[in-house]
Amino acid sequence: MDHTASNLVPGPGLYATHDGVVYPLRVHDGRWAFRSASPVRGFVVDHDVYIRPIAIDDEVECFGFEHTGAYRGLPVHVAPRPGGAGLLLVSTDRSSADLGFTAEALRRGGNDWRKTVTNGDPELTVTSTRVRKPTPWEGHPEEVLPPREPAQASARTAPGKRSGAATSPRLQAPGLYAVLDGLDYPVVRRSTGWALRSEEPRPGFVPQRGEHLRMITPEDQLAYVTILHPGTYRELSVRVRPTSAHAVQLSTRDRRSVDRGFVQFGFERPEIQEYVHSVARDDPELQVRTTRAPSAPPWLRNERERTPTGVPTTWSDFAGALAAALEQVTDRVFVIVSASGDTRRYVQFAGRPDVMDAEAPGRSVVADADERVLRGAGWTPPGPSQPNWSATARRHDGRPVTRALAEMSVTVLRDGYSVESPRLLTYTAWRDPQVFPDGASYTAEQWEARDLGTAALEIPALRLPRG
Repeated sequence: MDHTASNLVPGPGLYATHDGVVYPLRVHDGRWAFRSASPVRGFVVDHDVYIRPIAIDDEVECFGFEHTGAYRGLPVHVAPRPGGAGLLLVSTDRSSADLGFTAEALRRGGNDWRKTVTNGDPELTVTSTRVRKPTPWEGHPEEVLPPREPAQASARTAPGKRSGAATSPRLQAPGLYAVLDGLDYPVVRRSTGWALRSEEPRPGFVPQRGEHLRMITPEDQLAYVTILHPGTYRELSVRVRPTSAHAVQLSTRDRRSVDRGFVQFGFERPEIQEYVHSVARDDPELQVRTTRAPSAPPWLRNERERTPTGVPTTWSDFAGALAAALEQVTDRVFVIVSASGDTRRYVQFAGRPDVMDAEAPGRSVVADADERVLRGAGWTPPGPSQPNWSATARRHDGRPVTRALAEMSVTVLRDGYSVESPRLLTYTAWRDPQVFPDGASYTAEQWEARDLGTAALEIPALRLPRG
């Protein structure tokens, strides 16, 4: 899609097509919806805009835009500012300073040059490219409406698929299930303990925040199974997760997948980087099988107790533990603290020699994230080179700054992401291998003594279970 000076550049965020027209996707009252500034058939009024809420059986392909262009002949990267009225131009050419660009230091070192112009500036030409994005409500049916079509609703399988019954045309979401009265129910963790979840009213289930829960008691004699959908797609081994009645999302860590239409999801170490791609459920190049493996109750998996000893039980207690742990985030150390039931709700810390960087995702990853909380807590909004909210602490500033960063992180998890208790958190940590700078000289002894890193780094000060 090309845009000249007479066309406005699409703003940041997710988009999708409905009836052949591109609309932005936004969260309204906790659910995803198409949004329009003018009346559209099938849309309803919501304050000063028009929306069409998305249902779980709607086939929606999400995408964003990447923009490149030329400003007075200078190649630039173009990033729409929030609201869409302004555009941030980014150049790596130092001569851009002659055109009014200002140098800005990068966290990874070096500079780029930036300038803000109005959307539609006649001296700017832009080329916009659609980039497919993962469906944000994938695995989170509470963020969209129930199925629109009764026939599809009756075919739903979670709950509703009886063990041993004929295979439904729609896959169950992968994960841990418990069998109760012949039905499979997802097992979820809530602040008061483990529970069975149903999207529909069931005897013994209590409605809570758009879902129905039945708490698991010690007296319950339930069989637990882990349901997965491994498959192959264009000679790639993939994991399959349904996103609607007729579409699935494929994920793999095979880098060859990029050549087959997959896109990078998140920003992780190369060996754990995920790539995703959405296809039709009946795509002829996709072969899927379903596995049901008997599993232990969730509180006994990995031989853990229901509540591991020493885990912080209050947010104040956790803030102190996190502040102590952050002092161990030294050069090449990475720590991710996330909600055990939804790893998209996380804060990540990365150590450099003199600086520690922190990141937390916004609504592009966590649909119901309250970005006002992130802004109010002091996090820096996303930019062209940083898709997440971010913060930086310099080591020479000492413990007060580390403690402040811990408090900012607690605010995000508790208030921004609605994690109910630090007991629902886990962590992942590692230390990258030591790398000698390009062109540096080193002896054989130095090479042999180099730090090879640690794939699974223990951070006892966090007092959290590993994810």
